[in-house]
Amino acid sequence: MQAVAEAVLPEFGLSLRTVDVTGDPALLARYGLDIPVLTVDEREVARHRISPEVLRERLIGMGLAPRPRT
Repeated sequence: MQAVAEAVLPEFGLSLRTVDVTGDPALLARYGLDIPVLTVDEREVARHRISPEVLRERLIGMGLAPRPRT
């Protein structure tokens, strides 16, 4: 998922930030073994795996627009 996120998120003006859930008891309780988890503005986008196409669709569905290519 990391490679897909690093490739697609910049198209939407976003960047990837990784968080070790073991350092946060609330996150560990919430996600447990369901990692990796991708969130945007605290809204879950995907767990485990996602394709670039589906990630783009979900981001657009969240109201985000890709930036124009230059």
